[in-house]
Parts: sequence; structure tokens; C-alpha cells
Amino acid sequence: MWIEIKSPFIDKTAQDPKDAEVPAGKKMNVTAERGAELIDLGLAEPVDGHTAAEDTPND
Repeated sequence: MWIEIKSPFIDKTAQDPKDAEVPAGKKMNVTAERGAELIDLGLAEPVDGHTAAEDTPND
């Protein structure tokens, strides 16, 4: 699932520390479970119409 981050946050689940700081506006390809979690927290919104080549998956 594609999401767009609406508020910057530190992703404590990131496997690589350089990926932990997630800026607002970043589009990410995540699992449906992770996407729902970030949306429920108010940190992201779902996005449609993107391909995997546009951004690097982060989950």
C-alpha cells in the first residue's frame, strides 16, 4: 500500500538507522498493516496511482 507521510516522525521500526527519520511529504510503499497503523496515528494518508519505481519501499 502506498502512503504519504503528513507529519515527520522517527520510525523506531526502521531496520537501517538512516531511514529512521521520516520527513513530511515522503511517499512510502508499506504493508497494509503498517499503513493502517500510520494512518490511525495521524501520520499518513493513503495514496493511489504510484508505481514501485517511484519510491523505495520502507517496510
